[in-house]
Amino acid sequence: MRKIMKQFARYLLILTLGLFQSTIGKSQYNIECLINANCIHYAIENENLVNCGYYDYNYLSTNIIGEERIIIEFSDLAERLVLRREIVDEMLMDTYFVYDEHGNLRCVLPPLVSGSEITEEKLKNYAFIYSYDNYNRLIAKKLPGFQWYYYVYDESSQLIDSCGGEK
Repeated sequence: MRKIMKQFARYLLILTLGLFQSTIGKSQYNIECLINANCIHYAIENENLVNCGYYDYNYLSTNIIGEERIIIEFSDLAERLVLRREIVDEMLMDTYFVYDEHGNLRCVLPPLVSGSEITEEKLKNYAFIYSYDNYNRLIAKKLPGFQWYYYVYDESSQLIDSCGGEK
């Protein structure tokens, strides 16, 4: 039954993309490329961002948003958004969302970072980075172009202080 539902959902997606394709006009997109596009599987291992290759075929579910501007969202089996792909002037603009083993959002890689080799400098200048403690509480975040911003909690997990975040 689950396999039938998955095939039906895929069929609906192809029909939907076909409708988008007909409304776009001169721009033609390969439906199979959009559905099974090379979605890089990023992970956090030992506090480092790691490229684990590509997601397996049919591992991700998709959601299509918009008519004039097409946005395709790819979610994993835990229903977490892992890739937001926007088609702009026939170019794919990919924003990746990276989670740790506890399901915490650890990193957001905008198109300037995800479209090429990832370096420390690009992460520092363009990526959103988050850090958590053993209780899954956000203890630090780094926004593009800013220094780290830190959070302090008391014994009852109430936020009591925050500091940093300067340019």
